[in-house]
Amino acid sequence: MMATARDKTSAMIDGVLDVFYRIVLDDNAPASARVSAGREILDRAEGRPRQTVEATVKDERQSKYGEIARKIRLEQLELLPKSGTDEL
Repeated sequence: MMATARDKTSAMIDGVLDVFYRIVLDDNAPASARVSAGREILDRAEGRPRQTVEATVKDERQSKYGEIARKIRLEQLELLPKSGTDEL
């Protein structure tokens, strides 16, 4: 049976984590490398922290119908001439 990519990766995890661990403990390693290695260990042990995403979604249908409703209200208030069968 052929080994899958997952099988091959799983076999390497211990070695990779050992390298990260040695980098974290190496006083001669650059601070950025130590922090990165520590982050990699924590991400694998604890999972990555959740990220909040803020988004604004514009629903074109709602926008279109909102504009039509606004025009109808203005017509009813007689602030706009009645459109009759003309397109809004």
